[in-house]
Amino acid sequence: MADGLAHAHRTGVLHRDLKPANVLLTDDGVPMLLDFNVASLVTPKDGSKTVSVGGTLPYMSPECLEAMTFQSPGPSDVRTDLYSLGIIFYELLTGKLPYESLPGGGIPEMMAPTMLALRRHPPAPPSVLNPNVSPSVDAIVLKLLQLGPDQRYTQAEHLAEDLRRQLSHRALRYAPNTSWSERWRKWRRRNPRLTTALAVAAAALGLLFAPATAFIVRQD
Repeated sequence: MADGLAHAHRTGVLHRDLKPANVLLTDDGVPMLLDFNVASLVTPKDGSKTVSVGGTLPYMSPECLEAMTFQSPGPSDVRTDLYSLGIIFYELLTGKLPYESLPGGGIPEMMAPTMLALRRHPPAPPSVLNPNVSPSVDAIVLKLLQLGPDQRYTQAEHLAEDLRRQLSHRALRYAPNTSWSERWRKWRRRNPRLTTALAVAAAALGLLFAPATAFIVRQD
């Protein structure tokens, strides 16, 4: 999905309605982004930095909800799409949205202010709901869901790189590496032979010093 979004952004297109219903898995398990009906140019033809607000409320970024709340044009920025992708990732990992969908009679203008207020507080890390989520995956998702666009990934390519680094057991480049124990586990997986050699060396040292330790104990 990150690669597909990066391709769209490189061609100058914002999706503006990312949600699970607009992601199709091919027979090979490759996700494809669908439904560009409300898409817009990254930079509109008139040169402005804003476009009309579009999207689905539970997957909207704070800046889009703010624009809807105050009836103003929304931002034209790739980081808005990345926020929506972060909500999809969160739901994929936990089975739940990071923020509850609230009743509002189905009227977006009534629901948007409350949903915006909820987004002003950081969501619980995915690992709170799914203990199998690693600290690095937590960091990737939470970076996508930052309130301020400047704190998110600035390009979908950067997100794709961090995801590839995670899959290949390397340290992240753009999201924070918060867990030294996970970095150590990644290093061991990248260097299994060296890890085995170190373990054997440690065992050999233990056997080497064991007789001397036993002798000292007997002397005492």
